[in-house]
Amino acid sequence: MELEVSFGAWLQRRRKALDLTQEALAQRVACSVATIRKIEADERRPSRAIAELLAHALEIPAAEQPRFLRVARGELRVERLATVPTLLPAVPIAADLRQSEPTPAPVAPAPIASSPPQVPPSNLPAPTTALIGRATEVAEVGQLLAQSDCRLLTIVGPGGMGKTRLALAAAQRLLAASPQDKRAAAFPAPQFPDGIYFVALAPLSAAAFMAPALANTLGLAPAGSGEPQQQLLNHLHTKQMLLVLDNIEHLLDDVTLLSKLLQHCHALKLLVTSRERLNLQGEWVFDLQGLPIPAAGQEAAGGQLTVYSAVTLFVERAQRQRYDFALTAQNGEAIAQICRLVNGMPLGIELAAAWVYLLSCQEIAQELAQNLDFLTSTQRDLPARHRSLRAVFDHSWRLLAAEERQALQRLTVFQGGFTRDLAQQVAGVSLSALFSLIAKSLVRRSAEGRYDLHEVVRQFAAEQLEQAGEVEPIARVHAATFLALAEAIDLRRVHGPATEAAMQRLRTERDNLRAALAWSTRQGQDMAAAEIGLRLVAALGQFWSNEGEYQEGRQWLAAALALPAAPATMPQRALALTSLGMQLEGLGEFANAHHCFAQSITLAQAAGEEWTVAWTHYQRAHVLVYQQDLTGAQAAVEESRERFRTLGDRWGVALSHWMMADIAGEQGQHQATLPWLEENLTLFKTLQDEGGLAVTYLHLGNAAMYIGEFARAAEMLQLGLALCQKLKRKGGMRWALASLGILMQMQGEAEQARTYFIASLQLGVELGDKLATVDVIGEVACVAQMRNDAPRAAHLFAAETAWRATLGAPVPGEKAAKHARALAAVRTDLGEDVFAALWRVGQELTLEQATALACEPAQSRA
Repeated sequence: MELEVSFGAWLQRRRKALDLTQEALAQRVACSVATIRKIEADERRPSRAIAELLAHALEIPAAEQPRFLRVARGELRVERLATVPTLLPAVPIAADLRQSEPTPAPVAPAPIASSPPQVPPSNLPAPTTALIGRATEVAEVGQLLAQSDCRLLTIVGPGGMGKTRLALAAAQRLLAASPQDKRAAAFPAPQFPDGIYFVALAPLSAAAFMAPALANTLGLAPAGSGEPQQQLLNHLHTKQMLLVLDNIEHLLDDVTLLSKLLQHCHALKLLVTSRERLNLQGEWVFDLQGLPIPAAGQEAAGGQLTVYSAVTLFVERAQRQRYDFALTAQNGEAIAQICRLVNGMPLGIELAAAWVYLLSCQEIAQELAQNLDFLTSTQRDLPARHRSLRAVFDHSWRLLAAEERQALQRLTVFQGGFTRDLAQQVAGVSLSALFSLIAKSLVRRSAEGRYDLHEVVRQFAAEQLEQAGEVEPIARVHAATFLALAEAIDLRRVHGPATEAAMQRLRTERDNLRAALAWSTRQGQDMAAAEIGLRLVAALGQFWSNEGEYQEGRQWLAAALALPAAPATMPQRALALTSLGMQLEGLGEFANAHHCFAQSITLAQAAGEEWTVAWTHYQRAHVLVYQQDLTGAQAAVEESRERFRTLGDRWGVALSHWMMADIAGEQGQHQATLPWLEENLTLFKTLQDEGGLAVTYLHLGNAAMYIGEFARAAEMLQLGLALCQKLKRKGGMRWALASLGILMQMQGEAEQARTYFIASLQLGVELGDKLATVDVIGEVACVAQMRNDAPRAAHLFAAETAWRATLGAPVPGEKAAKHARALAAVRTDLGEDVFAALWRVGQELTLEQATALACEPAQSRA
């Protein structure tokens, strides 16, 4: 008697017959491994969408797929499936048989299995559809990346060929590969323990934004005066990582960043997609062609068409438009012709298949054939695949209603996606038109609820917008809309839990904001456009400072301030000058920052902008403290505090308290700082402002440390560190670690102090914060002196002194006396001649060399 087999058991055996793991099948079906496990355990039935994907993943013949779907959904018994697994069914053991089984002989306990390998970190987007017909290409890309000398692999092909999808599939396959994988021999997998990350470059308008885009993807928080490119190189220097850089073709005028990454980051590999090769040394090129298509005359073979992945893709996408669509003897010839007309290009196939809900396959083929002939005769300078893709797009364009055409071309003004509300507000696109474009595969919707155009579709539709003469009018509306968004958020007035949400909103629209800035700050713009640009940079100044994007902020602020401005915009001009001064402060250009602050105060006072005056005095105090002009800093912060107090701005007063505590601490008056800091603690707890609490804890910890309350100091510093880690504020983490190092140093714990200092130093280098790096190098020098490592101490003290002179930042406050005592001890220990020789060498060290010396294993000399 044949035992009954459930669908879950059938699925499991079919999977094993194809040598697929649950993880591999989940990848093909774009669902979680838990979902596959539940289906195989008969705990749930697959949805129709998952069942369709399973049919393709399990290689069910097209003729049998409708029956498979009904079995998967429970409408038919499993026995109705013609395709059965080749593995023998597992016979369940009856209860009486289990009782009669012999007791196994005792064996030695098996060794404890080692932990499974950790899955590397990644941000790879989950595929929304199954990848059809690219198994060979995925394997080939993986095999190339497995070669040690292949560190830059460029997937080259025209738009719409599926370069991005292939790169993601190969990256996902590498991410899932492990030594236990049975197919490892056929797919040798390089290891990327530090992660595999995907970076979309299409929204970037210039190569200069490539480094910030990579930094944002990797979760780096640009801060300090370092160049974003150098910060990125520092972070990736020793990383075993794969970066997938998508759509780089419009940035090929400057790809020096990629060269530097390959030169300085020896364990890093790059997988790039482009319409043309990069022409860099060491580049490997993978030329992606169309999917396999049937030759003319093969349609009569009927079922044989299913062996061509182009046909399979068309049928699968068509079924998403009409669930009852199937390959038949009547439509097979037309489907094969469609696939040939677009040369197997995946995007062309998908766009053509989107019309099966309205047209027959024969009608779609006729339309494409007519248009293709026209393009062949008039567009001979275009590659054949571009002609085919244009034919598909032109066909789709002609079949759109007037409202849909206008909507699609206007949506091209967006960069980096858009929301439904923005589509209505900027482009006048109704909800019905938007959903109609989604149904026609011309607009994509992400899981987060944002919308976007495929890059090729966007380019074609942008041509239509230009021909309609609507580029400038729609760009003006776009810029005005994002100006309203930035001004409504107003980060200067957002505090507490709302701060991070506001920052994330601006991060999401970063590319749209850049597009608005590029249009409004363009030379030759009219006065109204220039006003939009000036107001926009004024609204975004705090965003760039919070993100540590000093170089980008400086670029846009300078461009906006260079344009003629109407008298009515003087308040925004004053605020923009203050913001420019803040960016220059972050870059260590203190004199230029002071010049901007002075101009801002003059304009703001004339315009009656008291808040801007108070804010600018506070920023002036920052720079003056760095320069150790404590008298000037005290006067500036008191001016700021009184103006904030008059305005009733408690947050501004709290900022002034931090600065006053800094100045008092630099003067050794730590006890006097406690009342201000306790007041801030109460305020930020009331506001539920975790960022403000973190900074206040760190201030309190430093004050307690210098008045000898070491237990309280440790508690406050650890609280501040924990909050900074939670908020991913690397600048705060760096400060907290350095302060904990000083606390350990003051208690004679040289080893623990050095551990904290090295951790802080590494963060300072990652952030590109030169002053913070130099400051910690001096502290490591003090620890070296404590450990009787006088030669290292002499080198590091000399490097610190030289770099502080370069930056114009003397040793602050009580640290100066401590460093002087340690330096005197080193000089005595070494003797004047040896000390002088070491000092000369140390003063010539680069910052990177001094950092490496500081991080070398400590040596204790008795």
